[in-house]
Amino acid sequence: MGIKEKSINPREIREEDFEAVQVLCQSQNIPLEGTFFWQHHWLKNPTFLKLEGRWPIGWVLAKDSGDIVGFLGNIPLTYEWEDQQLIVAATSYWVVEPEFRSYSLSLMSRYFKQKHVDLLLCTTASRETGKAWLGFRARPLPQPDYEKVLYWITRYDGFVQAYFRKKSWFPVLPLCPVLSLTLRGFDFIRNIFSSYPGHGIFSVFVMQTFDDQFDIFWEKIRKRKKLLVVRNRVSLYWYFSAALGEKQGWILKCERQGTMVGYAVFIRRDRPDIGLKRASLVDLQVLDNMPGAIEHLILLGIQECGKRGIHLLESIGF
Repeated sequence: MGIKEKSINPREIREEDFEAVQVLCQSQNIPLEGTFFWQHHWLKNPTFLKLEGRWPIGWVLAKDSGDIVGFLGNIPLTYEWEDQQLIVAATSYWVVEPEFRSYSLSLMSRYFKQKHVDLLLCTTASRETGKAWLGFRARPLPQPDYEKVLYWITRYDGFVQAYFRKKSWFPVLPLCPVLSLTLRGFDFIRNIFSSYPGHGIFSVFVMQTFDDQFDIFWEKIRKRKKLLVVRNRVSLYWYFSAALGEKQGWILKCERQGTMVGYAVFIRRDRPDIGLKRASLVDLQVLDNMPGAIEHLILLGIQECGKRGIHLLESIGF
């Protein structure tokens, strides 16, 4: 065991390691988009650019032979808290080959030993990864609904078929049209007796990019007494440009009397293995929790999913 330990070297990643890390991720069934991955997460990252590259992209586990058997990414983000800007280090892609998993914590140790960082943050941890974080005396996010998932069925026919495929109930697939019609009927009756505030008050626009109004809107919401990741136009474009540029997402901008009062961002996250067309509500901000605006954005988001042939809309952590 002692000889094996000496053969593993945790160190900061180098540019020549990028291809090996991609191969590593693919071997563990973790998609990583090659050159785009590095460019998007770091080289085009507004915070990384502001730091002029003085930031560790991540760390690898390297054998004496040079083979890469582990990787942990380190993404810089800018947050604000009561007019103070904070540099946040967010983890990404913690992956290690199974036979070297005993050295995984050495990568996490490098992450926790960073200097010149105001906050360490992981928002994508599984339960097992979360246990490792707690071992380094990290604290759970103080948001009880963070892992709560909400669903809206937007196309019953496609959803029912995908559900049966997931359960491997292939013999009942011919019954999908009948079941879909029944569910649609229940939904129609429920909607007759439901109403929501905001109808006729707000105007909502479907967009594929962020205009100057988002900078004005950010100047308003940044005054909240809460921790917020920077959401100006440049940052929002960086967060979502990949999906929006490939028409795999859209923005809903909400206005009242010509003034922007909120927005929502939706990203496609399909499940081709079961034929499920799915979208996620990934960002939702409304000025001063304006009554009716949130409901209006979600309702029109549901309608937009239906128009695009999407079967299911999900929301996590709101």
